[in-house]
Amino acid sequence: MKKFNAKKIFAGLSSTALIAASLPTVAAVTVSAADTSAKLVYGDANEDTTVSISDAVAILQNISNAEKYPLSEQGKDNADVYNRGDGITGNDAASIQKYDAKVLTELPESWLGGKPTDDPSTEDPQTDITYIHLNGSSISVEGDYAEVNGSTVTISHSGTFYVDGTLDDGQINVNVPDEAADPETVKIFLNGVNITGKSAPA
Repeated sequence: MKKFNAKKIFAGLSSTALIAASLPTVAAVTVSAADTSAKLVYGDANEDTTVSISDAVAILQNISNAEKYPLSEQGKDNADVYNRGDGITGNDAASIQKYDAKVLTELPESWLGGKPTDDPSTEDPQTDITYIHLNGSSISVEGDYAEVNGSTVTISHSGTFYVDGTLDDGQINVNVPDEAADPETVKIFLNGVNITGKSAPA
């Protein structure tokens, strides 16, 4: 009985060896640590494998408070899409927004002297970000197209506006006088903003 089982096992092993011999040879592949490391994806600041407006927000948050909103070294490298090599700035966030809006067809956006490298005659588009700081009962502005009157700030042109702080009794008012001449989008990013409007809508 034991001899019969041994013959069956041997026959099975022989069949397996024949099947294996008939299969095509596959070379062994060794994956190095470098192959599995993160790859550069232009614009993907938050490293979620896609490029969207959330990456622009991640950049602006990091610029505002790097300790609270950190980016990894790979994320910073991905985010540096405007003038590669100068670190992350508001211009990188603006480039990603333009890419998300299909104004740009690819990243990185390369500019030299404020003009595209492939068309020196083209003027530098408006890419600056306006920062609006709410300070309790007052408002301060860094940038263009935002005018302060008392505790009200009025945005009068399309662009990107980054708002932070607290306003005890005031208002953010968007009033673009000529929408035909200025048809672009007003983009407002709120970073932990708290606005109370006692006499008018916040």
